[in-house]
Amino acid sequence: MKFKFCILIPLLLLGLMSSAEENKTLKIVYLDGQEAAHALSVIGRIEFSEDSLFLVSNEGAVLGREHRDVVQKLVFVTDDTPSAITEVKTDLSVQIYPNPVLQTLTVKGAKVNETIRIYSLNGNLMSSSIVYDEQTIMDVSGLPVGQYILQVNTQVMKLIKQ
Repeated sequence: MKFKFCILIPLLLLGLMSSAEENKTLKIVYLDGQEAAHALSVIGRIEFSEDSLFLVSNEGAVLGREHRDVVQKLVFVTDDTPSAITEVKTDLSVQIYPNPVLQTLTVKGAKVNETIRIYSLNGNLMSSSIVYDEQTIMDVSGLPVGQYILQVNTQVMKLIKQ
C-alpha cells in the first residue's frame, strides 16, 4: 500500500502506555455523532492516506479503514474504570475553531494547566500551549499550510491550516 501521508503515533508520546493497557481504547468519533472503539493493545500505529485513515496492528496487518471525510476526531480513552462513561463524555467537550484555520485558533473546554499540542503528520511537535483559562487562543500563523494533529490530554483532533 502506498500512503501519501503516514503517521506513526507512538503511544508513549501521547502518554497512554501503562500496565493497565487493556482498559485503554481509541475512540473514533464520526461527523454524524456515532462512535467506534478499538483496544489500544492491538493498535501499533495509525496511517493516513489522501482519503482514509488506517488502524494497523503491531504486526503490520490493517485492522480497519475509515474515510477521513467522515471522521470528526480520534479520542484516546485511558480511564481504568469501565463504568465511568460520563467522564469520557466530558473529555469530548474540547472544541477547536475555526477549522480550517488561517492565523488564530481558539480552543475551548480544555482544563486549566492542560497542555495543547500540535503535531505534524510525521509526529513532530510543531507548537504547544498551556491552558490558563476556559478559552485558549493560539497563533498558528507560523505553521505551514497542511494537516496537523491537535492533542489536548487524551483527546486528539485533526487540524487543517490554510
